Amino acid sequence: MKALLLTTAAIFLGLSTLPGQVTLRNSLTGKEKALKAEGHIGLGLPIEGPELAFGYRLLKGQLKDTNRGLIRVLPVDEEKTLRFSNGLSRKEDIEYTDIRNVPPISLPITDISHITYRKKGAKDWSNMGALITTLGALSALVVAPLASIDYSEGKMNSDLYFRWAGYSLGLTGVGVAMIIGGKKRHFDIQRPGQAAGKGLWVIEK
Repeated sequence: MKALLLTTAAIFLGLSTLPGQVTLRNSLTGKEKALKAEGHIGLGLPIEGPELAFGYRLLKGQLKDTNRGLIRVLPVDEEKTLRFSNGLSRKEDIEYTDIRNVPPISLPITDISHITYRKKGAKDWSNMGALITTLGALSALVVAPLASIDYSEGKMNSDLYFRWAGYSLGLTGVGVAMIIGGKKRHFDIQRPGQAAGKGLWVIEK
């Protein structure tokens, strides 16, 4: 029995540190959040240069892992915005989806200013939640009153109405929970030399 418990504990610990999982630690509280590999990630990367007044790169793709101070992402698309000190500006959009055998891009963790993250499949889950929420609300506002009318007597059956409304509101609650569970999350990353703060996170290497 003891051996079984030890084996189970070892398996659990192994699963909690699966390869590819990226861990964020709050710079002030020390609280940790795990970003699982294969999720959809966006990386904000400031661009600096002698002639630049402002430069910013947003890379979106599929999260792979972190290794030796680098984060690896299989790119999907990216946006680059450049504003020069002479007043000129330029914007570039790059799509990687049509390029065959695109390798993951490795980026220094110290270059990242923020991360957006959504679990694999969470976007579809969120869209389904929005549909369920809409159907539940319509059912409560339209279907419940119509289904509760006794047309032969021209009266409304209040018990039947509240039953329908309860089911509809319950369906709406399920939809809202799906939307919240599938929403994109935003993390501001603590930059080198920046003081710790509750809204800042550190990418564990």
